[in-house]
Amino acid sequence: MISINDLNLNYTISHCKNNFYREFAYKTVPGIDKPNKDGLLLELRRDRRDPIRSRRHLDSKLFLYKSRPGVYISVYSFEELHTEDVFDNIGTIRSYKGSVIYDSAKLNRIYFDFDYESDPQKAIDESLLVIKSLAKHGIFCHCYFSGSKGIAMYIEFKTVDVQPENKKDVLKLFLDTVIETVKSDYGHDLTCLDYKVSFDLARVSRIPNTKHKSGLYCVPVSFGDMRKGLDYIRLMAQEPSTKDLDNLIISCMFRNTRMETIIHNAEQQVILNRTQKDKEQELKHLHFEKNKKFWKNSDTALSDDQISHARHVPLSSLIGHDSRQRCPIHGGDNPTSFYIDHTKNYWYCHSCSAGGDSIAYMMKRNNLNFKEAVLSLIG
Repeated sequence: MISINDLNLNYTISHCKNNFYREFAYKTVPGIDKPNKDGLLLELRRDRRDPIRSRRHLDSKLFLYKSRPGVYISVYSFEELHTEDVFDNIGTIRSYKGSVIYDSAKLNRIYFDFDYESDPQKAIDESLLVIKSLAKHGIFCHCYFSGSKGIAMYIEFKTVDVQPENKKDVLKLFLDTVIETVKSDYGHDLTCLDYKVSFDLARVSRIPNTKHKSGLYCVPVSFGDMRKGLDYIRLMAQEPSTKDLDNLIISCMFRNTRMETIIHNAEQQVILNRTQKDKEQELKHLHFEKNKKFWKNSDTALSDDQISHARHVPLSSLIGHDSRQRCPIHGGDNPTSFYIDHTKNYWYCHSCSAGGDSIAYMMKRNNLNFKEAVLSLIG
């Protein structure tokens, strides 16, 4: 459990770069925390209605949740809050008034999470490869040991202005480039990297110098520390760290002068990719409009979904499960001329040479046209 002595406020402020708003989260404890409206007690609970607004506010949160087995804070700080409740199209609340607007995240860091439960050393080894690969290209990072089975990696830089609709795609493009670069540099696939969290603007991460339920602390680790291996790091993590975290982050930030250009270039590529995709969609639509009269007549004026649904009605529901039987279309003397491949949902009669899917069966069996057969299958 986290004691008040474990919670070094200055350390957390350094980790947050003194930037707010931020979302706070904590591990729940049965008997202390109440279930949600659905009667569930989720392991991790976000305090969405009360985002961290200041150093003093953070201090009070840390004190309030000091008995929890884990406390977390959002990777990114946010510039805007919702001014009213936001509902989805069925009336369920999606965002509360006063909660952070995720698209307003300040892009001044990039976060990678390396995790391997059965062998944390693999996560450390992959982190080392990424650090070396990034450094070859003039990008620098700092890392934390989670206190259990992984490494959290942060690339710090000055805030870069990116349009809200492009932020996630920019982070994803950067991540994909790192993955490809490591593969090119070292011939290694990053199997320990948690892919989706790296471009998740809502991601929270464990607060440094707080204790994991393993009994070890989440502590900063250097490249040299990680090269010494998991056992050495676990020894380090038995106590809170006294490393100068503020200096680590500031040093990382000022060394990453290339990141502004990299992020801007990534945004331009994202916009270009989106424009090309939009053009492709427009061309497909024009092609469809041009040709729809050719194929869409009174017999086939059906949607693609209707046709697909009818085509995938199992033949077993129409004919039975026997893969060999007498042809239900023409009859005949051969009791096994009619063959059904239930895996492919396809039939064929060796005697009358007819065959096809469920739609073809209904057309042949009941003397229907295409439209009638589809409608009879989908009810």
